Amino acid sequence: MEDHPFHDLVNEMRAFLRKDSDLTLPTVALTRKAWCLENPGKEQRHHESLEWLGDRILGAVVAQELWRLHPFAEPGQLNDVRDAATSSGPLAAAARRVKLMDVIQCGEGESEQGQLETDKPLSNHVGPCGGVAGAARVRSSGGG
Repeated sequence: MEDHPFHDLVNEMRAFLRKDSDLTLPTVALTRKAWCLENPGKEQRHHESLEWLGDRILGAVVAQELWRLHPFAEPGQLNDVRDAATSSGPLAAAARRVKLMDVIQCGEGESEQGQLETDKPLSNHVGPCGGVAGAARVRSSGGG
């Protein structure tokens, strides 16, 4: 099976979690809103705040790879492939391969219902992880 284009970004996120002393962004990327609501007084930021940035970074990764593989394809075809690659199924599969669900803080109800076993909630964390990986790249290059 071919690696999904996001696999490397998610792995970078996991590596960033292990070695970075400032765990604020990785913690936010891996925290569900329900966890914040169930833990008042603790850090109240959750993955949704990084989702926009991460989605743009992941979109750029897909666009670059599609252009490399098919530089003269019709834009409509490229859009269809991009949409398929960034849908919840492939993103959740990439998250499962690197066991991302093992480090996500979720609410008790979400945990009891097994929500991270379904594609959509799990895939929602791939974008924020990409955002943190992008922030780490900027920081390591001296840009932040």
